[in-house]
Amino acid sequence: MAGDQIFGGHLRVRVNALIVNASRLLLVQITSPASGKTFWMPPGGGVQYGEKLTEALVREVKEETGLDIEPLKPRYVTEYIRDPYHAVEFYYSCRVTGGGLKMGTDPELEADRQIIRNIRWTDLSTLRETELHPSFLKRIKEDDIMDATGETRFIPAEMM
Repeated sequence: MAGDQIFGGHLRVRVNALIVNASRLLLVQITSPASGKTFWMPPGGGVQYGEKLTEALVREVKEETGLDIEPLKPRYVTEYIRDPYHAVEFYYSCRVTGGGLKMGTDPELEADRQIIRNIRWTDLSTLRETELHPSFLKRIKEDDIMDATGETRFIPAEMM
């Protein structure tokens, strides 16, 4: 598959943005290099060696969505394990500070192997009906995403 050599065979640290506006969550549609399935997920991607999590998050969201963001607080930490993929993922509540919404690209991949298919704001009330990864996001509420006082929660792979 397109991402086996880039994304598989080693531990990958990922960051993802939970951006809510008017009770809608920003999602990116991708075709997964792990499963070949197409689904929606929050924008984000891999952390480069020596890069802070928040720096990677700002970079990845800009690449995928054209938006400038401010990471506010890590809300969830998850793990994804499906041979040959193994990722630890950090989900941050974020706010938009600038830029303009447009579907971007994944610079690690060649033009003919891009996995990003679409981008959209999705009503929180319809997340349960959305083909969404990770699935625990179907159960979150806007107040929980943006809670600056709540603790970061670990979601084990079995719960996703």
